[in-house]
Amino acid sequence: MKERKKIAFIHLDLGIGGAEQLIVHAARGLKRAGHDVVIYTSFFDPGRCFPGLELYNGSLDGLASEDNRRSVAAQDDNVIVPVVLRGTWIPRTLFGACTILCSVLRMLWLSFCLPRGEFDVIVNDQVSNINPWLRPKAREKLLFYCHFPDLLLCVARGSRLKRLYRAMFDAWERRTMAQCDVLCVNSVFTRDVFAQTFPEEFAKTSNDIVDKSIDEPEQPLQLHVLYPPVDLAEVAQHRPSPGSTADAQARPGKISLDLQPGRFLVSLNRFERKKQVELALDAFSILVKKNQNETSAGAVRLVIAGGYDVRVQENVDYFRELQDRAVKLGIHKKVLFMRSVSAAVRWWLLGNASALVYTPFNEHFGIVPVEAMALGTCVVASDSGGPRESVADVGGFLVDHHAAGFYEGMERALFMSAPEREALGKRAIQRVEQKFSLEAFATNLERLVTEKVENKRCTRTVGASHQISKQTDKKRD
Repeated sequence: MKERKKIAFIHLDLGIGGAEQLIVHAARGLKRAGHDVVIYTSFFDPGRCFPGLELYNGSLDGLASEDNRRSVAAQDDNVIVPVVLRGTWIPRTLFGACTILCSVLRMLWLSFCLPRGEFDVIVNDQVSNINPWLRPKAREKLLFYCHFPDLLLCVARGSRLKRLYRAMFDAWERRTMAQCDVLCVNSVFTRDVFAQTFPEEFAKTSNDIVDKSIDEPEQPLQLHVLYPPVDLAEVAQHRPSPGSTADAQARPGKISLDLQPGRFLVSLNRFERKKQVELALDAFSILVKKNQNETSAGAVRLVIAGGYDVRVQENVDYFRELQDRAVKLGIHKKVLFMRSVSAAVRWWLLGNASALVYTPFNEHFGIVPVEAMALGTCVVASDSGGPRESVADVGGFLVDHHAAGFYEGMERALFMSAPEREALGKRAIQRVEQKFSLEAFATNLERLVTEKVENKRCTRTVGASHQISKQTDKKRD
């Protein structure tokens, strides 16, 4: 009989981004498999979160009995994961600065709130700085999931003080990255970046990431590529029926959705400058100018939708910048801006668009293109990063990373024949089912969580390289 594990997830901010969706899928997948699961976080809004989560205010002693009751009562599609909220008093920034300092402090507080020896497995998401504090608290193992090295995410290091400030945290990240028992990344692209960023910890050969000599014999830490999944059952549940319309109450300003299925393009991202959504506007402007005939592409609209948090100043500023850009380009009447759309609206947009226009460059993975592919929708994405693995040459068109490139991709997507569109959609759905399903993700994750750790690694930083599990790759493929 399979042993039931007690598992705790640690995640900084449980909002509605791709990283948060992965954590929710992972937690629900493990609970669906019969394990006791809880998520610790420093921010959680029950009114603005992914389904399957519930704020928990009781004691940990009561959590096990609550989990037992829910595991018996719950069906596969309505598994509920309890969320423990701690450290809300710690600010996100100090007067708009020191974001990473505050993030680490919030995660440290979460690690202090986690009782020692209470959980068999602890899963830490993204912030490696707290690994040394978490590792002794896990009875069996600490699993660290990294979406991308944090030291590469901060590119603005203008002043000497800022460079010194970041150097401290960069060194901290380097020292703590390997202080775990299992390390997972979200794509082969991220894996390769790891090999380049941490050459002392990760030495990549032409075939695999292999061990270097170390001071004393111990079980080598393995680096696993664990793709973020799509819940195909959820996709089917949210698939819009022909002629359906989205809920107008979910849209800011009570904007009515006068969009015809197959007659609009959609960009779906958080309102952050690194997503480069302006490329979609610039490319759409070219499309409109070259297709003035209302019976062709001239009648098409562009929807700019995505996650929007009033607490994040960049979201507020960038949203205004995009609106101003649409006005400047003279396309504002053909562009519909939508903030923090509901799940139903989100799926309607992805399922009824002529194409998803995905503009980030070197995105670490990118779950939105996979969701669009699961619905059979064409994807136009930058020929870089994660989309090379997800979209490839199957689910749409990978284009050069400039406005002209995205314009060409938009035009190809709009003017595909019906048989071509149907064939592309079938190939895209099949690819998602084979490589990015929730079932495959949950199976691989559960194996990583439950398999025994031989020679549990010591708490020092290990100057060893890491191997990719070929068994995981075979199961995933």
